Amino acid sequence: METMDADSLKGSRMRRILQLGTFVVFVWWAAVIKSVSAVFTFIFGKDYRLAMFGKNIKKNLFLLDESIVVTNNGSYGTIPKKVKETQWKYQEEMERCPDIWFRYKVKNLWNSSLETVAKFVGANVKDLVFIANATSGINAVLRSVNFQEGDGILITNQTYGAVQMTAQEICQEKKAKLLVLNVTFPTSDMTGSIKYQVTEIVEHYEKVLQENTNVKLVIIDAITSISALKLPIKKLSEVCHKHNALVLIDGAHAPGQIPLDLERIGADFFVGNLHKWLFAPRGCAILWVSPKFHDVIIPQVVSWFHDKNLQDRFFQQGTIDHTSYTSAAAAVQFYREIGGMGAITKYNSQLATWASTTLAETWDTEVLPIPESMRAPFMAVIRLPGELSAAYGATQKGADKMMSDVYHKYNVIACFISIQASLWCRVSVQVYNVKEDYMQLGEVVLQLKEECVNGFCPKVEKAAEPNRWSWYEDPQLSS
Repeated sequence: METMDADSLKGSRMRRILQLGTFVVFVWWAAVIKSVSAVFTFIFGKDYRLAMFGKNIKKNLFLLDESIVVTNNGSYGTIPKKVKETQWKYQEEMERCPDIWFRYKVKNLWNSSLETVAKFVGANVKDLVFIANATSGINAVLRSVNFQEGDGILITNQTYGAVQMTAQEICQEKKAKLLVLNVTFPTSDMTGSIKYQVTEIVEHYEKVLQENTNVKLVIIDAITSISALKLPIKKLSEVCHKHNALVLIDGAHAPGQIPLDLERIGADFFVGNLHKWLFAPRGCAILWVSPKFHDVIIPQVVSWFHDKNLQDRFFQQGTIDHTSYTSAAAAVQFYREIGGMGAITKYNSQLATWASTTLAETWDTEVLPIPESMRAPFMAVIRLPGELSAAYGATQKGADKMMSDVYHKYNVIACFISIQASLWCRVSVQVYNVKEDYMQLGEVVLQLKEECVNGFCPKVEKAAEPNRWSWYEDPQLSS
């Protein structure tokens, strides 16, 4: 008995020593971390996380090919290693026993991930569902709303091409009218254009809605894909509702680039991609539906839960790979871990401003004139040299051919577009980009310009006569 008591006493002492040792180690590590943080703050300021952005984060946290210069994050986004590994983990789990995954696990993971995303975008999770991309969400809304003959859908000439086409198809099917609000920019070769400020563009919408009382639904871009114009979606939603029009916000470029509070925007529907700026796997987007329309909106695929609630209808879409959705929570976590919206916006917006100004000076052109309050934080549009517009043709066919030439000749990924009969470059900035990326883009464009001046003639396929206006043209408001 005495031996046992001695052993117990010895064990108790050892436990206390281990506990004390653990506490000492914890305090020591906390002091080290605090000291390192203090040093970083002293050197780099409060936003010391910015020091890790650029080449370091590209090499260590992403899967990008370092031999390729990427200046176009906005089209397809970029998945961090950590998020991709999360998706791979879920895919492996699914393959170990598909029955267990689909019958008992995936719905809970889908719900949990959706809750994380809902908090990030300021939404009640019951009003939110995952969808494959913004375009599929817009299709679901437009095909669910009961349009009658003569009803109107209002878009702009800056509306994304796939959305324009969807709206036109709906109007043809329902014998509705497609109205196009024309947005022009006061560039150096134009005079007398409206200088778009928030008040002017709100008044422009007000005027169109007053003159077209048949408009049933308005599609508003949070950020236009073509021109990187950030629209005042809350004020425009108020104007539309004043004229009894439903509001569908196309937020393809919004999540991760601008703060969102979906409950307070005042729209009826919102779609947004998570793969562009929030680091989620591709094929991951959200659709937010105002509670009063839960019973109206149905997915394009009618499946087993068609007669259930909003979330069940959109979850049950046949046997699909849900792992892009279940990995969305990891994307939000990564976004926060590297600094969140404050640090990311500071780095990206400063670099986007520098890049656009530098490229305009390098090419002796101009930045698309957008008021400061309406500029997309991570994107900018710069006019390309006139010699390139002349050589390639100021159409999207010409822009696409030039994109191909810049990649195949110089290993640079860029985005070229046609606006108001000129070719422009849309730059997108993400945390892995550095100034050298845009300096190289600037030099590459000058080299291509020199080739064109010296006789290089790019073979651009002549665009066929369209049976509908396309996303790079400027259709006038029709009635």
